[in-house]
Amino acid sequence: MRIQVPLLVSMLMVPTAGWAQAGRPPAPVVARRIPSQEATLGWSRGAVEVDPGPDAAAHAAQPGEVLARGARVRVPEGGAAEITFANGAVVELAERTQMMMFASPTPPAPNQPPSVTTTLLRGVMRIRVAPSVGARPPALVPIATASTTVWVGRADGIVAADLGGHITRIAAHSGRIRVRANTREYILRAGSGTTEELAHPPVPYRQLLPQPTWLTTPPARVISGGEPIEVSATYGVRAPAVVSQWRVQVARDEAFHDVLANDRVPAARTRWDSPALAPGAYYARVIAIDADRFESPASTPVRVFVAAPRVVPGTMGTDTVPGRVASVDVPEGFRCGLDGAPPAHVDRPIPLVPGREHALFCLSDAQGFDLRGITVTAAQAGPLSHDVTMRGVSYGESTVGLRLRDAEGHGVPYANITVATDQGVRLDPLREGSERGVYTASVHWPQGVGRARFRFTINNAITFEQDLTQGD
Repeated sequence: MRIQVPLLVSMLMVPTAGWAQAGRPPAPVVARRIPSQEATLGWSRGAVEVDPGPDAAAHAAQPGEVLARGARVRVPEGGAAEITFANGAVVELAERTQMMMFASPTPPAPNQPPSVTTTLLRGVMRIRVAPSVGARPPALVPIATASTTVWVGRADGIVAADLGGHITRIAAHSGRIRVRANTREYILRAGSGTTEELAHPPVPYRQLLPQPTWLTTPPARVISGGEPIEVSATYGVRAPAVVSQWRVQVARDEAFHDVLANDRVPAARTRWDSPALAPGAYYARVIAIDADRFESPASTPVRVFVAAPRVVPGTMGTDTVPGRVASVDVPEGFRCGLDGAPPAHVDRPIPLVPGREHALFCLSDAQGFDLRGITVTAAQAGPLSHDVTMRGVSYGESTVGLRLRDAEGHGVPYANITVATDQGVRLDPLREGSERGVYTASVHWPQGVGRARFRFTINNAITFEQDLTQGD
């Protein structure tokens, strides 16, 4: 077959405009993606400091702050900070960690451009997978130490820089981590760890410890009278493993940003006794640590909810606003009973009778293993109004009347009332009559005494005094 070479060449050299005129658009120009040299500071804990560089003063970290090239982030002891890169990759800086954004602290060699790789100067960095964009995996962000460069964005794991980064420990918990150290480059897969040391030969990969599990879990819900309480559980690893230590963390949130406890305990201690937990929600997790300080993936977090019944105060009514009796608001999911009533699910606050102490018993399961008694004081059960009258004086005797009413104006029955008097006045026991909340008794006045002080005590809890005269 004979080929017309000039014709073929001329066809290949048809200008773009010719294609457009024929109804076919030109092929798009694909530009090389360059990772953005900006990152955003998310949440932080403790006195985290951001040093923007020589042109600005160091300051306390601010959520949402943009970290540009050359900025340093310093995390103190007990602190933590989260940084999100433009590709969505997230790194969490642990305590005593320092990072320099998109730059190296070492000046570049002559005639060489400055580094644009973020540098982990010292400390521990936890990395998380970045979200994918459609079917395309996320772009990678290089982060270097003095000995190693890792690409962040497609794995969960830990990178730790020891001795100023001359020794770097890398652990891949999920996904894969691309690593470049000395003159070699490789992929570290999930479940593996390695150590890279500057100017030293490579060492074999190591298998990470398995993820710990909760052998017995703490109660998901426990009730308190408002005071802090403690719970317990046990943990371990189900596969054979040599654990050197455990890290037990307690936080107020499932992401473990607001950490309350971050304790390292010996390998032999596999029981968790929580710190005193005030009412609220808490999360706990465990991490296994080997002899070389490589950490396993964290266990599945467990949630503990410490509930406390809430006493809703009562208010006395006015001419325009009705009164309201005090009540107990029972947390959802608990079974409670007041003053000897059997515990049961309640869907509304339990009203309280004023002027007396109440005993509330609650539990979270039908077996009653966590039955807890809670005292509601008489002061919490109020308010209580009282009116005292004196009438019917005859032959040194009269009748005292006491009316007790709650905040809504209803009579308060079944009160135990004792009265002390002076001036030798004697009073019979007060008894409730046919009208609810009204108590009467006979008063015996000595000759020559027409006025005395009466001290009333209601249910051994509330006391008030009043001066009374025979003719009142």
